[in-house]
Amino acid sequence: MGVRIAGKRKVTVKKPVEERIVSGVVPLFEKEGWTLMAAIQPVSAEMKQKLYGEEKSEARLMLTDSKTELKEGYGLCVERTDGVCDFQVAEPVERWSNHQRAVLKRIREEENGF
Repeated sequence: MGVRIAGKRKVTVKKPVEERIVSGVVPLFEKEGWTLMAAIQPVSAEMKQKLYGEEKSEARLMLTDSKTELKEGYGLCVERTDGVCDFQVAEPVERWSNHQRAVLKRIREEENGF
C-alpha cells in the first residue's frame, strides 16, 4: 500500500533524449513515456530561493508512490495535455520505502523547441 497523497493526478514522464541538440537547445525528451499518479504542489518560499532564484510559478514539488524510479533530468507533462513536457526533474529525487519526492522546474517554451 502506498502513501496517501491528496489530489493525485496523472502525469506523463519521459526520459531525456541523449546527445540530441536542436539549435543548441536542451532538453528534448523521448516521444513515448509512461504515466504515473502524483500530487503536484507549489514549493515553499524557502525552497523557491533554493531553486536557482526561480519564481514560485516556475517550480513544483511532486510526490508519488509509484515504484518506477524517477531521475534528475526526466521531463514531465504536468499542465500540458499535448504530450509536450512542461516540467523537468530539477535535482536528485528523494526516495523512501513508500514514496518519492521530486522538485520540478518549468521548461520554458524556447528551451523545449516548441
